[in-house]
Amino acid sequence: MGFKKAILILLIFCHHLIITAQIKKNTFQINIGPVLIHENFKWSIAGNENGTDPNILSELKFKNIRKTGGQLGVLWQFSPHLSINAQVSQLHTFDGNATDIDYAGDDRTNPIVQLNFVSKKGKENDFKTSLHYLFMRHEKLRLAAGAGYYFSKSGYFLHGVEKSDNKGNYVVRWRGPVVAFDGGIFLYKKGGLQMALDYRYLFYHADADWALRNDFAHPVSFTHNANGVGINVYTGLYYSFSSFFQLQLGGFLGYWHTGHGIDVLYMANGDLQKTKMNESLKNQWGIRMQGVFNF
Repeated sequence: MGFKKAILILLIFCHHLIITAQIKKNTFQINIGPVLIHENFKWSIAGNENGTDPNILSELKFKNIRKTGGQLGVLWQFSPHLSINAQVSQLHTFDGNATDIDYAGDDRTNPIVQLNFVSKKGKENDFKTSLHYLFMRHEKLRLAAGAGYYFSKSGYFLHGVEKSDNKGNYVVRWRGPVVAFDGGIFLYKKGGLQMALDYRYLFYHADADWALRNDFAHPVSFTHNANGVGINVYTGLYYSFSSFFQLQLGGFLGYWHTGHGIDVLYMANGDLQKTKMNESLKNQWGIRMQGVFNF
């Protein structure tokens, strides 16, 4: 499903839920706002399927990647304890760099190739939906737990000083089930503190087009497949200007990591070569501001 189609479906869903909420007097929210992210991302492969000769053959690191964009979310509380939440976001990379290093020895010794790139181009689309159960609500405290599904597609580009000087790209998809907890502390009548934690079991798939190598196939030069986990933490403040509008400002941290996987290299002559993918690791932090509209 394309990102624009997902936005359209979400907007149609919003319209339907607004009408339903007004008729049944349930709670419905729309939240929208900007997001700013700082990210580091890397992966490495070994020399063969056994993970040896050497244990780290090639490692690609994207460092100080900065992204900005927007997020749109909806929440429908259709009973006193149950609610459905859906969010989509789109981010664009505006700054960053990358290094690609090949080694002849184990444990990153005897580097034989070291390439430096600029990475100021890329796009990320994210979608998450979940069902939450409110199991505690007191005068000063609210706690809920839920489960759902997450999907993310991120494109990373390698280029020279000019963005048009393409050296290659790496497109990764993370998807899988989510277990989440969220809560709030009411600090005063119109404001308070929000917290959220989610744990994700992730299926990882990536494909790359390595323009630097004519002996590799194009547009798919190699693919990666692995399984992993991710943890995201959010905390922020909110202030309710009225029963209709609330402003939220907060920060978040994320850490995603795969285990061992498979790297499949596609050669221009039609041959395939497989080796061990050691890991893929992404950590990020960011801030977001949201306007929340209640119906």
